[in-house]
Amino acid sequence: MVLGAALTLGAAQPAAVPEATPAQTPVASAVPPAAPPAATPDQCGAKELQYLVGRPKIEIPIPIEPGRRRVICTTCPRTEDIRPDRQTIIFDQTTSLVTAVTCN
Repeated sequence: MVLGAALTLGAAQPAAVPEATPAQTPVASAVPPAAPPAATPDQCGAKELQYLVGRPKIEIPIPIEPGRRRVICTTCPRTEDIRPDRQTIIFDQTTSLVTAVTCN
């Protein structure tokens, strides 16, 4: 009977409940988010020549430093090197109108 009482007592005790754990909170990343890229400064002076857009290419002024400017047509072959200190003036070959002035 002692054995039966022990089984009965054992069954009457509540089962062990695991401890409640706090809700998992996301851990902040150690790496901060990337900053947006800074605006590219006008290293070649393209802003000064924006008035040329829509005008005939014959109005392009003669450069003081020819090595820092290139004038190319929209369909002409060109080098793809990037030089932020160089003005690139692009004109439409059929109309001879300037379509863009950029630094590259």
